[in-house]
Amino acid sequence: MRRIATTASIVLASLSLAACVGPSPDRANIAPAQTGFDGRWGDTSGVAVSTLNGGSFTSTATDTGSLLAQGSYRNLSPTRIAIEYTRLSNSEKIAVNCDQVAANRLTCVNSGGTRFELTRRT
Repeated sequence: MRRIATTASIVLASLSLAACVGPSPDRANIAPAQTGFDGRWGDTSGVAVSTLNGGSFTSTATDTGSLLAQGSYRNLSPTRIAIEYTRLSNSEKIAVNCDQVAANRLTCVNSGGTRFELTRRT
């Protein structure tokens, strides 16, 4: 009888420990926050969405999906990028520096000194 009680105690202790070690159902399905620059970024006015992907930059109109600009970007540091693109409406070349101030937010300034923000879109 004592052997059965000891075995039952060990089994219960093992199950309790396994419950602490395994992932909880609530946390198992939570995706980590996206980091880095690749992804879709929207301007705060809602006019355009910019896509950064492996050094390539494009910007499209949110209402029509029309391509507005295209170019490239390069990392200057883990939290800063330089974007160079051409506006398709007038072939104007524009340079922009952006700092990632949060995982979902970039603060940017273009070569003319205009400041703006982009927020990550999912």
